[in-house]
Amino acid sequence: MQVALIKRVAASELQLSDEQMDQRLEQLAVLLPGLVPRLMNAPPKLVAKAAANVGGVAARLLELKQAFPQ
Repeated sequence: MQVALIKRVAASELQLSDEQMDQRLEQLAVLLPGLVPRLMNAPPKLVAKAAANVGGVAARLLELKQAFPQ
């Protein structure tokens, strides 16, 4: 119940449908597998901030990978 409420408030903040929010959270889960479970305990504003720019998160991860190759 709490997770659904957090997602709903975050979706509302970004003016997204529940389905769009779920898609963004799925994308974040692919990029950062441990992040989404933690976000579900975070304030809705933080969830909205994380989901607001998934493409930007991906770009930053690529920059980090280039800066710190294995």
